[in-house]
This record gives sequence, C-alpha cells and structure tokens, in this order.
Amino acid sequence: MDVGKIQPNDIEAEQATLGAMLLDGEAVTSAVEVLKPEDFYREENKLIFSAMVNLYGRSEPIDIITVKDELVLLRKARCLWWDRIYCRTF
Repeated sequence: MDVGKIQPNDIEAEQATLGAMLLDGEAVTSAVEVLKPEDFYREENKLIFSAMVNLYGRSEPIDIITVKDELVLLRKARCLWWDRIYCRTF
C-alpha cells in the first residue's frame, strides 16, 4: 500500500450495516457470512462488529445493551457513535 493513500471506505455504509444488524436478526446472519472486522474502515465499527459476532456465536440477543456490555467485557470500548457524550475508554 502506498503511503498517503486512503483505503476505499464508506462510513455511512458501515453504520447502516451495523444498524441493520441491531434491528434484524437475518441481517446479522447475512453480515456474519460475508463480512469480517477487517472489512470496516473505522476502528470503532470493527470493534462493534466484533462484539456482534461474539454475541452471535454464543446465540445471545444482539441489541444496543448487549453490544455495549460485550464491548465492556472485551475492554475495547472507545468513543462509540452511540456514546460520544461520555467518550470513555474501558
């Protein structure tokens, strides 16, 4: 990769994917089958997707509370898009 070049990315598409996964179990199944954390450009989105994959792998519900709890358990929570007010690192 050349220094100074930015990877192709679409932050809105990443957020839409994560949002769909929060709202629809079938979207989770579809996303897990074709995506991996490295497919996300923003580090926060990689972490959120990883948390969702972990929950999916354990057959646990995926919602904003369980995802946040998973991020805390992973000790990787950062200034997330739903929690920018607190902007804390665990």
